[in-house]
Parts: sequence; structure tokens; C-alpha cells
Amino acid sequence: MQKINYKNENGNEILLHSNFNFALQQIEGIEKLTMIDNVSHSPGQDGVSYEDTYAEKRQITLKFIIRGNTYKNYLSLRNDVLRCFNPKLMGALTYGNGEYVREIICKPDETPDMKINGKNKAVECTVVLIAHNPYLQDINLNNIEVTVWEGGLTFPLSLPFSLKQKGGPRVNIFVKGHVETPVEIV
Repeated sequence: MQKINYKNENGNEILLHSNFNFALQQIEGIEKLTMIDNVSHSPGQDGVSYEDTYAEKRQITLKFIIRGNTYKNYLSLRNDVLRCFNPKLMGALTYGNGEYVREIICKPDETPDMKINGKNKAVECTVVLIAHNPYLQDINLNNIEVTVWEGGLTFPLSLPFSLKQKGGPRVNIFVKGHVETPVEIV
């Protein structure tokens, strides 16, 4: 079952999953990432020369129903959605599907699209989010602290000598992703 949580930088939060008030209908853009090939062309060249590939920003579309117990409750929930999905505020979309939980930093591209239905207590809502960094991040960071010993005895031995000194702590970070990422954090 998909669990969606959006929290903006002001702390406003909307939970979209098996919830009476906010029932998720559809999410698009989580699985698809558009890649652009960078190529060059010289005069008189047949075809093009491939340079590299980069990822475009990711567009995520959320479709859900806002449903209130009373008309007053419905208006309050509708206001919560407008406050949470403010296009001027960045936020974090947390996406869980089974055993994996990922997070992506994004912001609404525009205000939520909701029709006014008179005295109805429910409305369909569409929110378009843009993630400028298109990669989903694992929220469970696995790391182990490693102690490094620096200096100490070396051969050939020269006098006077010094014993090892404990260096600053280092941390090994293990990322469960689809692509190996060699990173040294100093």
C-alpha cells in the first residue's frame, strides 16, 4: 500500500493514504524520470557525438479527494491543503511503498486545483509538485563510526619517536540505491 506524506518548511503536513479526510486516488511521476542526452554535432559530421546524459527535474502529480464530516470540517480541510501546498514554500514528499520509504525535496508548481462544489462535503484535488533534484533519497541512513589511528612507529626507526595519536572520527555511510556512489566526506 502506498503511503504519501507531504510536509512543507513551515511544518504544515498532509497525510495521503487510507484516510477518510484525504483519500489518495493517483500519483504520477514517482516511477518515471526523464533523461536528456547531451550531444554535439560538427559541420559535415554524419550523426552526432554523444557527450553525457543528465536528469531533468521531476514532476509529481498527486490526485486525492478531500472529504469532511460536515461542511465546516470540509472547508477547514480544504484550507489545510491550501496552506500546506503553498507554491512559495519548499517541502518534503515522503513516499512509502511496502518495505521502501523514500523522500524527495520539492515544491508545488501551482496552487492546488480544487473545484468549488457549493454545499458538497467532498472535492477532488490535484497538486503538481516539482523536484529540482529529481532523485528519491533513502530516509534510513546506515552508518558505522570508524576510528583512525595516525602516526606512530615507522621503520626504519628514528629516535625520538612518538606513539599513535587518535585521529578524528570518520563515518562510513551505506546507501541502498540503484547506482554506486563513491563519496568521501571529510
